[in-house]
Amino acid sequence: MQHDRESLGHGISATLWLSIAPAALDAAGRKPAEHHEVRFAGATTGQANLVATVASPSTSELPHT
Repeated sequence: MQHDRESLGHGISATLWLSIAPAALDAAGRKPAEHHEVRFAGATTGQANLVATVASPSTSELPHT
C-alpha cells in the first residue's frame, strides 16, 4: 500500500533487517512493540531473522535503545 508519508506526519520511513541470535529472537521481537514508531515487526528466515518497519516525523524522534 502506498501513502503520502508527510500528510500522515511521517517525514521518514525505513525497513530494518536485523540479525538476532536465535536464543534472543523472542525477546528482541517483542521490544519494537514498545515504540509507537514501529508499524510492523516480525520474524523471518534467512541471514536477517527479524524485520521491522518504522515511520517518524524526523530522525530525531526515533527511539534510541
